[in-house]
Amino acid sequence: MIRAPLRRLSLRQRTVPFLHALQPDPTLLSQTANILFLLQTTRKVRDMAAPTRGRSWRRLRRALAHGVRAACHVRYAFTARVRAHDWIVAFDGKRARPLPGESPHQHLTRVCRTNRPQSLPSLIGIKETSRIHQVDMSRRFGHTDESYGALAFLCGLAGPAGLARLASQALIGYATTRDPQAAVIYAGLDLVERRHLLTQCGFLTTTSSTWLTEVLRTGFLTARPDIDVVEVLHGASTVTIAPYFARLHELSRATPIYVNLIADLPRFAPQSDHLLTDEDGEIACNIRLWQDRKGRDVAIPRNLFETPAIAFIGGASNDPDYAASSYFAKEIALLKALRRRLSLPIRYCVHPAHGPDLQARLIGRVRALGAQTTGLSTQDDILAARITVGGFSTSLVEAALLGREVFAYEDMGALFVPEIAAMLTFTPDIEALADNIAEACAAVSATSPEDDFNLVSALARRRYGLEMRLTDEVSPQ
Repeated sequence: MIRAPLRRLSLRQRTVPFLHALQPDPTLLSQTANILFLLQTTRKVRDMAAPTRGRSWRRLRRALAHGVRAACHVRYAFTARVRAHDWIVAFDGKRARPLPGESPHQHLTRVCRTNRPQSLPSLIGIKETSRIHQVDMSRRFGHTDESYGALAFLCGLAGPAGLARLASQALIGYATTRDPQAAVIYAGLDLVERRHLLTQCGFLTTTSSTWLTEVLRTGFLTARPDIDVVEVLHGASTVTIAPYFARLHELSRATPIYVNLIADLPRFAPQSDHLLTDEDGEIACNIRLWQDRKGRDVAIPRNLFETPAIAFIGGASNDPDYAASSYFAKEIALLKALRRRLSLPIRYCVHPAHGPDLQARLIGRVRALGAQTTGLSTQDDILAARITVGGFSTSLVEAALLGREVFAYEDMGALFVPEIAAMLTFTPDIEALADNIAEACAAVSATSPEDDFNLVSALARRRYGLEMRLTDEVSPQ
């Protein structure tokens, strides 16, 4: 009898059938798919002129480096174990990093001030004595006295006994989805499902749309009903992500709570049905507003109110050089059109996401067209100007809620709920938009500086919690 030669199976051929034999949890797979939908939907739109991604070997080298570094963080399962605690707090360290020596409660009290006398921690039950673990979602690695990186926290939550299961669940997730990101999300959801009882009170996040933030949010909401899951909203919600929240609410056992970034900002359902309120209306918390302020007072030079002005909100994109993008080209075109019609001050607000060198180049370009910068924050420039102009920016919506006339050269109605689109004037043609702005400038000029200050200060107090006052310091127009 002639026997066929034995064929040696590869490691993949031997391993994958075994992993497929381990049936994945369909509920966790459904939750993973929902999170992936959100992450894919919220990716920023690239400029068509932006270059393509780097060579595949460079991406592979970078991925391998991250993999080696991530493997080194297994040590945090032993050296930084997450033990029983009251709250987990997720934040974006690029926006609101704790100060050196600042306790978690002090950090939250500083950046989470509200339009009420109390800061958010006291309103939702976070005390000075609460045991808090903070996770900086802007970094993957590392652990300090103040916070964990995302992967370091995941390993610390697993602990020595949970590492093997964490790895096996990641392998099962990968064998099922063939997607490394989905595998990590799947394993993270399984981990939270098993370890959620370590969290006694709740989960607070001031950021969203990162894989670990959504793993923790989904995991806690679906784990048990007696836990608080609170999100401080940091932008105007786009309608494209509404299906994610609708699905999340269907799966939830706990009731989520959302804190608006400015009172009365329209939200889609189901967020709109779960906003934090009291007898005086919506409670608002704007992290960007409070991160660099020592108190609730905002001092604005008196001369900025004397003449009607335009606050021009500069944008940002994923382009390597925003100054060469089509978005900035629109800004330049509109500035030129406005200068042909108006002589009143135009105050350019450069986007804080840009580095110092790029900011300097952008400011140089707009100053050549007659625009100025005041050195104030974007919010303060909006408060001091009667007209606000920009593209895709939450600042435009905030300006409308502060009583300002708002104009957009991008179609906000394509992304946001109809109530938001109705708050501003969108005109795709730059020349026609400049005509509309010129007409609005003539109309608002009839309002006295005193009446304008009284209007905007009352709205800032009610919707932000700011107390405005004028100073005699002279600022560039």
